[in-house]
Amino acid sequence: MSKTLKVASHYATHDAGTNVAATSDFSISLEALVREVKPFSIIETGTFHGTGTTAAIGRGLSSLRNLRSLFYTIEINPHNYGIALRNLQNDGLLQYVHALNGLSLPRGLLPSRDQIQTMYVNACPHADIFVDHEECDRAEKYYLETANENAPDDLLELCLRQSDYCPELVVLDSAGHLGFIEFNYVLSKLRGVCFFALDDTCHVKHHDSLLLMKKDSRFELLKDSKEKFGFCIARFTPESLAGRRNAVRSRPADAPAPEHKPLPVAEHPFLSRFTFERAKRVVPDAANVRHLLYVRLDAIGDAILASRAVSVVRQAYPRAKITVLCDSLCAPLYEHCKYIHSILHVDKNSIKTSAGFTDARKKILKISPDIVVNFTRSNTPETLALSLLADAPLVAVANDTSNMTAAMRDCLSAFASTLIPLPAHPAETEIYDHLAEFYGQDARAHKQAVWLSGEAQESAGRLWEKTGFIPAATIALFAAGSQTIRDYAELGKAVAPVCKNFKFSVACLGGGGRERELHRHVCSCLKRSGIPAFNFSGHLTLPESAALLSRCRLAVGAETGLGHMACALEVPQVIILGGGHFGRFMPYSPLTTAVCLPLECYNCNWRCRYSSPWCLAGIAPATVTEAVELVLERGGGGKNGRLFLQKPTSIKRGTHLPRWRSPRNFMASKFGQGVDVLRST
Repeated sequence: MSKTLKVASHYATHDAGTNVAATSDFSISLEALVREVKPFSIIETGTFHGTGTTAAIGRGLSSLRNLRSLFYTIEINPHNYGIALRNLQNDGLLQYVHALNGLSLPRGLLPSRDQIQTMYVNACPHADIFVDHEECDRAEKYYLETANENAPDDLLELCLRQSDYCPELVVLDSAGHLGFIEFNYVLSKLRGVCFFALDDTCHVKHHDSLLLMKKDSRFELLKDSKEKFGFCIARFTPESLAGRRNAVRSRPADAPAPEHKPLPVAEHPFLSRFTFERAKRVVPDAANVRHLLYVRLDAIGDAILASRAVSVVRQAYPRAKITVLCDSLCAPLYEHCKYIHSILHVDKNSIKTSAGFTDARKKILKISPDIVVNFTRSNTPETLALSLLADAPLVAVANDTSNMTAAMRDCLSAFASTLIPLPAHPAETEIYDHLAEFYGQDARAHKQAVWLSGEAQESAGRLWEKTGFIPAATIALFAAGSQTIRDYAELGKAVAPVCKNFKFSVACLGGGGRERELHRHVCSCLKRSGIPAFNFSGHLTLPESAALLSRCRLAVGAETGLGHMACALEVPQVIILGGGHFGRFMPYSPLTTAVCLPLECYNCNWRCRYSSPWCLAGIAPATVTEAVELVLERGGGGKNGRLFLQKPTSIKRGTHLPRWRSPRNFMASKFGQGVDVLRST
């Protein structure tokens, strides 16, 4: 091993070592090269924070006022990628750049830890050049730079394909251990004259690349600088074009912009031109909005909670025709909403596939809204990306990271024309208060609603006749949550004593499949105790379920859409509340009593680290029974509902179990205001 290798960090600060200053000779040379060559297509690796060579190229392109080039830049690190997008947006350069997040090379070309150890520690052949990291952890740190198994790979191939393998400029500045590999990979695919710009030529990254250039007659070295860790600019001419040094495709001043061939969604999800080519659109004046696309692609309960936002939008854009984009399961919620003119529904699960996403994209592109609004706080990358497809300004609220990484959230949010900030950790209902205030409206004027038709009410009446149940003596049960982890299978045992005492019947509501089977178990438990029970799960439409629920004496169940429906229909309810999103969704209605077992592991985003979700599995049926009796005897709780806590002694001591913890530690902003807190006996 050479003793004269120099660790780069010993000779530069972190920022200086990883970024190219705007005033550096390299940046100035690149910017000048872009202005001179007027390249049709540019490919760069190693975007980092987008303030170095990426910005230099962007500035060069921005100076060519009437020309448009295709400039792709690739960054593997999702955190750096998000920062780069924000920086480019802030600098006004994003419209010139197509930023991609993933591996530049095929995954099979990445060296293993042992290969990195051999190449850059044990047998590194060069003296007096730089290398990253200390010897003791060099191989591991280099390896981890590209160890993202979920990232798309071979993005260089995708970008080269866009330019018919004839890009005019290639800038390589990726990870230190990949420089020469990237260089040879690009070289093997080029079919036309191309300018190469290599950063770090006095570094193991591109020292071998520079040596090859000096020996290879296909290269004409135009600049070889020792600035910082060295850089070079060279012109490459394939052997088939030998003698034609001026074969670079110079663009006439009046040439039209090249046709952009979007990267396939299947190969590089959500990074098509429909999202990342767009610049920020200007939001039109509300009085001029004639067609508005309202995006709400989450679950039934979320859509019901957000019914207040529909009212806010209607008042904010009084002359607009409103089209709602929603999940197919939620479409019936909007059929009788007086604010909605048309419904565009998709299968939200299918949009996670390339075929489903493409199908949804086609539907959206058929309409031409003047503005898109998406007030979902916890979008997925797919649903937020779909909001950007309509080629219209997007108004959105600041997203959290419940369903996507911070980098993906930041990069997608960067394209919102208006991003409405939210308070830190708001309760869900607080979001809609904030929206009303943003539009200068009185939040109290907008009520949560379920819009029912006369037909649904008539259907519910026939169902009551069929069962012979008396609505005022019937409890609606829903034991199934939106995920299996959120189910409460002991619901039958919990309500049986109350039904016996008050001579109640039970109607189980929910969907088919898993929910129907779970409710079959609940009904069997109740019938064994002599309690009349009917399982409607999977047999009713959403409006029919709502109409049936609206007449029940009480609703008892898991925290799911039917619970929010009961709130909107002003039906008293007892909700078995888990800790996944504690303090965000329930309670918010004075008619809600939320039964919970507060634990130290609350707010896990339903990523439970225990063998069972103890926040639900640990709730005793007797605690639910006591809460139901309390509601029947005393009615609702405080202004924003009631928390009914299972006592701490119900959790057995053990190192493998979470500990009881006061729920007030988890209460978000307004969540603790106007909520009664009681303990079970």
